[in-house]
Amino acid sequence: MVLAAGCGAQTGTGSEGSGIAGQVVLTPTCPGASPCPAKPVAAVVTMEWPDGERIDTVDTDSRGRFRAELPPGDYLVSARVPAEPDLVPRSTRVTVDQGRVTRVRVVIGTRLLEP
Repeated sequence: MVLAAGCGAQTGTGSEGSGIAGQVVLTPTCPGASPCPAKPVAAVVTMEWPDGERIDTVDTDSRGRFRAELPPGDYLVSARVPAEPDLVPRSTRVTVDQGRVTRVRVVIGTRLLEP
């Protein structure tokens, strides 16, 4: 569960039933131009307001899956792997609608394509 602060936002058991659910993946997973599938990864997911103010974090499971209850609104969602500081987190914009769970794929770059 995520506790959102500011703007009167609250979460918990949530009568609204709104939030986000998804998976964190690493990509690219092999060097060169050949396509490689994204790889699920355990990570820490961060949710922020569009102005960059952090709301909270949630841990994924071992396959990168997560769920967080959030009130309706716009968010930036990113993830990091604490044991791998060289990975490049990418922010994803997400809109949560009342009474709906928005699916999201959060990508962490591996720098394998960099020179």
